[in-house]
Amino acid sequence: VLGRCAELSPMYTGERPEVLERAATRRRFLRGAALIGAGALGAACSSDDGGDGTSAESVAATTLPPVPELEGDPFALGVASGDPNDTSVVLWTRVVIDPARTDGGVGEAPVPVAWELAGDETFDRVVASGTEVARGESAHSVHAIADGLEPDGTYWYRFSIGETISPVGRTRTMPSAGKQPASGQFRFALATCQDFQGGRYAAWRDAAELDDLDAVVFLGDYIYELENLFTGPDGDTSRQYTSPVPKDLKGFRARYGQVKGDEQLQAAHAAAPFFATWDDHEVLNNYNVAVDPELRAAAYQAWWEHQPVRLPPPENGELAVYRTLDVGGLIQLFILDTRQYSDEPPCPGDDGLGTVADCAERADDQRTMLGEDQRAWLLDGLAASATTWTALANPVLFAGLVAGETDEGTPQFYMDTWDGFPAERAAIRSALAELDNPVVLTGDYHASFVLDVNGPSPSGEATDPAAGDTVCPEFLVTAISSILFSANYNDLNPQVRYFEAKHGYAVFTVTEDRFECEFRYVDDIWDADSTITVGPTWAVDAGEHVATEVTA
Repeated sequence: VLGRCAELSPMYTGERPEVLERAATRRRFLRGAALIGAGALGAACSSDDGGDGTSAESVAATTLPPVPELEGDPFALGVASGDPNDTSVVLWTRVVIDPARTDGGVGEAPVPVAWELAGDETFDRVVASGTEVARGESAHSVHAIADGLEPDGTYWYRFSIGETISPVGRTRTMPSAGKQPASGQFRFALATCQDFQGGRYAAWRDAAELDDLDAVVFLGDYIYELENLFTGPDGDTSRQYTSPVPKDLKGFRARYGQVKGDEQLQAAHAAAPFFATWDDHEVLNNYNVAVDPELRAAAYQAWWEHQPVRLPPPENGELAVYRTLDVGGLIQLFILDTRQYSDEPPCPGDDGLGTVADCAERADDQRTMLGEDQRAWLLDGLAASATTWTALANPVLFAGLVAGETDEGTPQFYMDTWDGFPAERAAIRSALAELDNPVVLTGDYHASFVLDVNGPSPSGEATDPAAGDTVCPEFLVTAISSILFSANYNDLNPQVRYFEAKHGYAVFTVTEDRFECEFRYVDDIWDADSTITVGPTWAVDAGEHVATEVTA
């Protein structure tokens, strides 16, 4: 079947599409069989499960709906891939012409969307293809699963609707269990906090231009639910939100549509597969389990519709997003959700900066950020992890940070980080301490850090983040574009080894011997073509627990 797919692929034109083709070059007339007429072949070449079965369905030609008349580019939000394992990957697009319109400019009718995946950029070697039906109830989003792939491989993919072909994306599969990457390394970008109104996405442009990324890990705040607060230089309003603060599914879809319309973000998605989790601004600033369930349900649905995730659609307003990224025998990364199940932050008061003075309630050992099920999954998974490296993809600050003191000398903390949940954090630190090579990767804070994750002090007191033996390093990545948090608390926090408040992201290179973090900074957040300054590189060697700056 795979050979036949490569021979008769209805989308193969014999031409070389550029990886990031723009709309002007997308409309090509097919030289082979008509797309819909070849739908049965596409269905035969797709995976057995055909995707998630809700946003789009793999179907035989006899059940395909007709291609509607579409006036404009139906791939206005680009293409993406995500959540690859060793033999399959999720391919994503959304059929939309004008994301500002409720129906996306395509109406409510179902739309047949063909896809194919090849082992080369010219699509001479198509190894999987299929046809999905994108439906209006899921914003015409497509989550197709390309299966039966070779482990540790590089592939290219694209979609088509009628005679219109999408841009081309590049993706990767992971090594098989127990195997090391053939390249000897796993190289990935870590990013977070991309408030659209905060600036332009030169950081994403830079990531897209790196030709050796195996994946991108995104730690949340993909959209912001805020009203317009900022303008660019000289009062530039071109990055302001064109929709009101989202209160329903229509509003959240509009936010995602505007953000994903950014060409530099689309380029990053097309360059490498994403592993995404969420933080708070996908729903509401600093939200927790007490948030309005209807608001959360709308927000979760829109997030799922716009991310290339290997997850079923939300059910009853809930969506379990915690899962692992498994890179053969090299690294297992636990992707966490620190919002959906979280108790409310402890301790009364707020100094206007989000810091709250310590109180007895904070030490309550029943308090949870992860919830019972996710905590059990994490602790069991850490205990069973057998890879060279084990890491947490953790949205909020883990190591702890004293963010001030009251006049009486009582320490102050950001209570919606792990500082508000010290007992649960202590249990996780104990599990990390049992591993050979643990690492924590974090977002949310809008500044770069390298920190020591320390265990309890000799007296057993777990509230002092600078006390105890170092368990592992924490690498915290700054914001892509969100307003920076520039306050420097280093004098109060000897566990902080590095701090810098600049926009950007980080690139990690993981080998059997070393876990290396390279900070990359945007020189001018309002310049889409801004130069990128490569900051310091920090690394932890296998068998060690403390990160050090790498000197040239």
